[in-house]
Parts: sequence; structure tokens; C-alpha cells
Amino acid sequence: MAALGNMLDTAVSALDPVTVMMSALSKPTLLVDIDDTIAYWTYAMAQRMMVNTQDPPLTSASQNNLGDEWDTLLIGDKVTIISAMVADPQAVFGLRTLREIGFPIVIWSDRGLLLQDYTAAWARVWGLTYDRLQTGDYGWKRTQFDQFGPSNPAILIDDKEDLCAAFKGPGRNAILRRWPWTNTNACPDVRAVDSWVEIVRALPGVVAPDLELQEAT
Repeated sequence: MAALGNMLDTAVSALDPVTVMMSALSKPTLLVDIDDTIAYWTYAMAQRMMVNTQDPPLTSASQNNLGDEWDTLLIGDKVTIISAMVADPQAVFGLRTLREIGFPIVIWSDRGLLLQDYTAAWARVWGLTYDRLQTGDYGWKRTQFDQFGPSNPAILIDDKEDLCAAFKGPGRNAILRRWPWTNTNACPDVRAVDSWVEIVRALPGVVAPDLELQEAT
């Protein structure tokens, strides 16, 4: 992991502020989900509910059951889970690099407004790099779709199949963070990837060898 960090530091240091500013003018906004996109939410919930995720493997239905359990938890219990949740180190490095080469980044979460401050605190602990952090109640993301389009392009990075499929349109694209329980048949036109290495490589303008993330060791 130290080698990955050193490589990214070297790549970013070669970019001057003017290049970064001009680059940002031509790059789409990245709308990045947290749970099961940046953070290992399902595994944290499974541990909390003492659910074995390996034998048998989680299915889409059983993963949805964890979401239903989350909805029944008190705020204090949710805060405990959030505080202990682990961020994907590739996501941390990836977001930092993407922001520094000019991508505007908005962290999107549907954890609910009551958890916004706790979510921001969690993001600071893990050193997430972004321009804005927005949270809302479940379903609020769909109400924001219309502000993006050809004149304000954006790319949604999320683990929800239906959300990624619904977001796609003129000036709007999506990348699905795939997990073993993901039903990719629900969004056949959305690019599905298994890691943040693949997410970064899938973005426009991030194809130069010196800016590619390497597999963490």
C-alpha cells in the first residue's frame, strides 16, 4: 500500500495548478456513493447481524434483507456501525488522485440527513477527498438527476443496479461497483467493475500509464 501511495504522489506532483484548473473545466462531476462503493457496508452489517457471508454466499435477496435490518436500527446503533466501517484503501487513493487531476467529486449517500455529520466525521477519519458531501433519505438521489445533463455532465459511481440504470442518459453515465450478490442483469447497459482500479481506468481521460492505479499489495 505504501508503494501505491508513493506512485500516486509522484503522478500528482507533476501536475501544475493551471493544468488542474483547466482540466476540471472539461471533466464530468463524479457522484460517488459511500456504502458498498467506498466503504464495506454489507460486510459491516453482516458482522453486526452475525450473518455468514461465505457459506452460503450472500445473494441479492439476502443482501436486501440487511438493508431492511438497517432501517429498523436506532440512530445510535447506526452511528456505531458507521464509526467501525472500513473504507476501501483503493477508493481513498483513487478519490484523492481523481480530485487532484481535476475531477469534481460529490460524495452522495442515502443514509439520511440525521447521519450527515457522522458521515462527514467518518470521511475525515479515512481521509476522503471530495468537494461536497450530501446525504438524504432513501430515494432522494433520484430527485437530483435532472440537474445533470449535456451542459452539466456527471458520472454516477454506485453499487445500486436500478439507480445506475435510471441515471444513464444524455450527459449522464454510470459505473456499477459489482459485488458477488450484484444482479448485473438489472442494468445490462451499465459498465460493472469489481474494484476501484477498474473504476479509475473506466473514467474518461485517465488512461495515461503514470496515472493508472496498480493493484494494492
